[in-house]
Amino acid sequence: MKYKNLNCGKKIKRKGEWEYTSEFCNDGAGNGYVYKNFVAFYEPQRYKNQSEIVYIPEHGFPENKTNRAIESELISSYSRQALIDLTMNETLAGELLEELSWQSPEALWREWCEDSDKHQHWILAQYAYDEVYLPEQKCLEKIYREPVCFDEYLHNEWQDYGNRKESLEHLKAWNIITPEEVKAAMADFEKQEIMS
Repeated sequence: MKYKNLNCGKKIKRKGEWEYTSEFCNDGAGNGYVYKNFVAFYEPQRYKNQSEIVYIPEHGFPENKTNRAIESELISSYSRQALIDLTMNETLAGELLEELSWQSPEALWREWCEDSDKHQHWILAQYAYDEVYLPEQKCLEKIYREPVCFDEYLHNEWQDYGNRKESLEHLKAWNIITPEEVKAAMADFEKQEIMS
């Protein structure tokens, strides 16, 4: 289990009930006492329960119970699917889990969305990469040409006006993003045209 050493906290069965503990986590955007189960996120097939808890924020434990709390006592917890539903993308959900260190996923996701606008709309770029680019590459079945990594896609294909517009139109048609998000993500190119 290559992700096991990344986990924070433990899940133990005592007297027929699952108990969760937290550990100090100083990854990401701060530090706190949390429970993280990377194995359940990256290897969900190991678990019978599809709603297996992958993250409990510091405030998700009852007061003074971060050392041991049964599942019914938890104030908030998140499954793999809950993180995917929040981000609408498995890759981003995994990155979010890795970055969480005390706060709720919703709070960190809001920060990321606000920051994304300032940094080339990288969240929309990730959607385009995972939902449009990679499936297209798979369909082409070009053995001699491996798909580029996300960073290369972000700095090359995503910076091409036609490629970005076409990818965003696909995402809009599939109801992954809104027309307003398409307009905002294309605004960079429109500003450049006006300045030229």
